[in-house]
Amino acid sequence: MISGLWRISYWMINGAFLLPVGIVFALAFWPEAGGMLALWQQGMPLYLLHTTILVCGAVALSLLIGLPAAWVMAYYRFPGKRGVAWALCLPLAMPAFLMADFYADMLGQHGMLWSLFDLPAFSEESAHSRTLSGASVVLALAFYPYVYLPVRHALESQPPHWLQAAQLLKLTPRQVFWRLSFPLVRPVIGMGAMLVAVEALNDYGTARLLALPTLTTRLIDAGVLQGDTQAVAHWTLSLLPFVVLLTWLGLRFARQQRQNTFPGITDYIVKPELTAGKARLVTLVCWGLALLAFGLPLGRLLYWQLANIRDGWNATLLDALLNSLTMASLAAVILCAMMMPFLLFIRLAGLRAGRVSFALAQWGYVFPAAALATGIAMPLIALDNGLRSLAMLAEMPFVPPLFSSVWLIMVLVYCAKFSRFVLEPLSVSMANIPSILDQASATAGLTLWQRGARVYFPLLKPQVMMGVVILFFEGMKELNAAFLFRTFGWETLPTYVFRLAADNLLHWGALPALCLVVIGGVPMLWFQWLWKGNNR
Repeated sequence: MISGLWRISYWMINGAFLLPVGIVFALAFWPEAGGMLALWQQGMPLYLLHTTILVCGAVALSLLIGLPAAWVMAYYRFPGKRGVAWALCLPLAMPAFLMADFYADMLGQHGMLWSLFDLPAFSEESAHSRTLSGASVVLALAFYPYVYLPVRHALESQPPHWLQAAQLLKLTPRQVFWRLSFPLVRPVIGMGAMLVAVEALNDYGTARLLALPTLTTRLIDAGVLQGDTQAVAHWTLSLLPFVVLLTWLGLRFARQQRQNTFPGITDYIVKPELTAGKARLVTLVCWGLALLAFGLPLGRLLYWQLANIRDGWNATLLDALLNSLTMASLAAVILCAMMMPFLLFIRLAGLRAGRVSFALAQWGYVFPAAALATGIAMPLIALDNGLRSLAMLAEMPFVPPLFSSVWLIMVLVYCAKFSRFVLEPLSVSMANIPSILDQASATAGLTLWQRGARVYFPLLKPQVMMGVVILFFEGMKELNAAFLFRTFGWETLPTYVFRLAADNLLHWGALPALCLVVIGGVPMLWFQWLWKGNNR
């Protein structure tokens, strides 16, 4: 018999996805709304074209960078490989809009390079095409680790005896990759490409700083500048084809990835060593990539901070940092605490409905964060208004907002947006736990709480910690949802840094940007520790 608490956890998590999406769709199809015709007249074809080119360009360039890097790091030995492995992960710590701000200042039409060499100005069409291609390059530099890291891990985790058989057949590393490894890691490549596509689709900071109109920038501007919730819902509908496609691809690749997962390490395989010339070339290219994506933007921030060393902490920065830390921490702890009874309910009840939850988690990750924030805020605000009306009827004193607090709204948005990163690894690990443990714990007379605490949690502790770290990191970097509430004087660290970049004030306040970069280094350290543990 499954207790009510486990069922409540199950339905609360599913409802966290369904409720905001349902409210956004209800707003979009409200009879008094202007409909899609009004969006078409506002320039939706141009926004759609820009979004498609930006997403496709970022995905293609990320694959072009990430796949060769993963192949070289997985199959070859060369001096300085450990340092190169760290260097290839460094872009994870640099927000894409900070990178875009750096290259716009350096290479833009009115940037330092053009002023230094007195280069001729671009035509309007040429400047527009360069902005679109430049945004694609910046997003690829920022997000290619989403391809490189999982593909490298998948290549290094293939069964050793398969690679030994390939060596006995005198296959070259290139033939091994195309004939043996590529068919097996194809779902991992697809998953990495899907992650890059989602990040590029939902990017606001880079496109806004480069003055590139996309569907996402138009959606957030409708909520921030106009305060029109129906416009937010309409622009969300324009993103619906991308959301449906990426959700379907994510679920398909995840299912194939689980089928092609093989435990194993390649320590038993003697990897070929690159020649001196090729090793120097690989090292130079990888460190150059890290310099472009991380070193140069970071160097400029450090220079500005050292030049204005007295312009450091202030009350606004501390408040923004505290908001970000508190909300990200709360969301990580609450979601991981709810996922344990949720997964235990699915395991013990034998529900196939767990597939629905996985699909909803993927949908929540792809769905625009600003639309999620709108769909979550509206019922909470209506609930507080109803309580306030009841208090007035009962002649009670003023009732402060209980449910429409920005903190509560943002925590719920983080849980709905990033639950995929907690649910997926936990569900895979839960499925790998032998069913005999269920029978043994039931025979021992353990309650559900005792099973979770004594049996399942110790086995799932590494995945829980990984989910906490990833969700905390993603919450700290979330810009789109938090940007909607900036008009109320409420700041987070990403919105504060973005406002400085948009107002060209980073040279007076580089410390907030440096704090954001340091916080972004946490997942880099985590993933490097994970690779090191897998390669022992």
